[in-house]
Formats: sequence, C-alpha cells, structure tokens
Amino acid sequence: MRKCRLIVGLFLVPLFVVNISYGKSIEELIEEMSEDLVENYTKPLVTGFGTAMNSGLYHTAAAHKTLGFDLGTRVMWVPIPDDAKTATYSVLTLTADPTTGDVDTTFTDVESSTIFGDEQGTTPVPPVNTYYIPETLPGGLDIPVIPLLVPQLNVGIFKGSELMIRFISVPFEETNISLLGLGLKQNFNALPFIPKLPVNIAAQFTYQSFKVGGIVTCNNTNFNLHVSKKLPIPIIGLTPYFGLGFENTKMDFTYNFVYPDPITGNPQSDKVELSFTGENGFRTVVGLKLKVFILNINADYNIGKYPSYSAGVGLSIR
Repeated sequence: MRKCRLIVGLFLVPLFVVNISYGKSIEELIEEMSEDLVENYTKPLVTGFGTAMNSGLYHTAAAHKTLGFDLGTRVMWVPIPDDAKTATYSVLTLTADPTTGDVDTTFTDVESSTIFGDEQGTTPVPPVNTYYIPETLPGGLDIPVIPLLVPQLNVGIFKGSELMIRFISVPFEETNISLLGLGLKQNFNALPFIPKLPVNIAAQFTYQSFKVGGIVTCNNTNFNLHVSKKLPIPIIGLTPYFGLGFENTKMDFTYNFVYPDPITGNPQSDKVELSFTGENGFRTVVGLKLKVFILNINADYNIGKYPSYSAGVGLSIR
C-alpha cells in the first residue's frame, strides 16, 4: 500500500523531505539486478539526480563582499520523461540439452521498468529447459518527478570570490540519503584588471557528493558561466540571470547480486562493482531574482537532458 508523507521542519532554514513508501527500497531494487543489467536500470537515476544536484547553484553573477552571505534553501524539481521509465534488457539465457546436459548461453531482450518506472516487475516465461538470470526483473519506484531541497550558504571571501556550501542528510525508505556540495564562484567585475562592464559576469565550479545507503555513491562536477543585470526599479531589486554550464555525473555501485542456481536452486552470489556516467552534459539556465530588503526569492528554468525547475528563498546580507 503506497503512502506519501511530507515532513516539514524549521531550524534556521526550512527543511523539506519527501518520503514515499513502496514495497521495496532503492537498495533492494538495485540488488535484484545483475551487473549486465543495472546500468540500463539505473541510468535515469544517475541523470535525474545529476540534473537536480546541478540546479539552483546561483541566482546572480554579482558576488558578496567579504564575509557577506546569503542563507536559504534551494528547491529542485526534475520531471521524469516517459522514455526514461522503461528500458530493454539483454537477459542472460541458459538453455539445457535434456539429452547431454550441455548448457548453451545466449541473451534474450526483455522490456521492463527502469528504477523510475512502474512498480510491477516483469517475469518473462522461458521455453522448456530454458532459464533466465535473473528470473524476474524488478519494477520501479513509479514516481513522476525527483524533488530535492537543500539548505545552501554562500559567503563572500575576497575580491568577488564566493564560497558555496550545501548539505542535507535524510532518511528514505529504511536507508539514508545524503548530499554535500562545495563551490567557488568568481565575479569578473570585481577584478582590478577588468574594465567596467554593463552586466555582472561570473564563473563557478562546484563539486557534489550524493550517497544512497551503502551501495550507491554519486560524484558530480559542474562548471558554468553566468551573467546577470539588476534592473533600475525603486524599492525592490529585480535581477534577470542567464547561465551556460557543463556538468558530469558519475555513479558507483557496490552490492551483492543473489540469484538461485537454475539447476540446483541453491542461492548464488556475484559481487557487483561498477560505475558509469549520466547523460546530463550541457545546461542552459534562465531565471529571475527578486530582492526585498534582505529577502531573496528566485526561480529558474534549466534546459538539459532532463529539463528541470529550481527556486530558492533566503536571507541576504552583503
């Protein structure tokens, strides 16, 4: 029985956790996949979380003065495309000769859910004297979006340089999900050898680590250039911003794949250790920031492999 629970906490900044209960945890679903199949099954997870992690990194190209800061939260919302919910798997197929006992090894294509697809697994029916490994392909989490919200702190350092820190650690389906991100931004306008420019221009590099329990570790890098311009509107500060970035997401998997021996029925175990990258690469960001006194509110649209949305709210002291 599926249930959704929303937990909202308040400790300096809003902390938002979506906890969705399914029949199996993320770890249990992945552990049902053999090494040959897990990449197709989890590729949307790598791409989707990479997309979410690289959203909300900035809302202006201007930088804080030394020890100026803003403290707030960033909300990321990544819709999952329909074509990322299913995949075709080449399932190991063993065919035994009833006379000689010899076993031929081939592969059979089976279409089934990815980790974001339908909850219902797929159990293909093999011909006589034929066995599939695994016998059943697991279903997915059956979720339409990846929601992610993290506290974020930006602190001015020196001459237009700015440090970004974001962190969250939350329980999810009997496991723990954690995210740690660090970034460094440089506003070119603050450099003494740069001529006066009509807009603010900045470059930023970030590194983030994301973990799911003890079997999944995701490392993510992003390099971006972004520009912004504060509009001359009285009382409020209205700042459009635009950015171009390149990102890379690498996910490592370590677990034991356990399956029954097709002849004896005894459990067999294979150690799976592999890593691969997501399909997210280039990204374009278009956004708008509103500042009223020390309150910042921003929202932007991210164009990439998976289009996404992000928004933020926080306090800013420059």
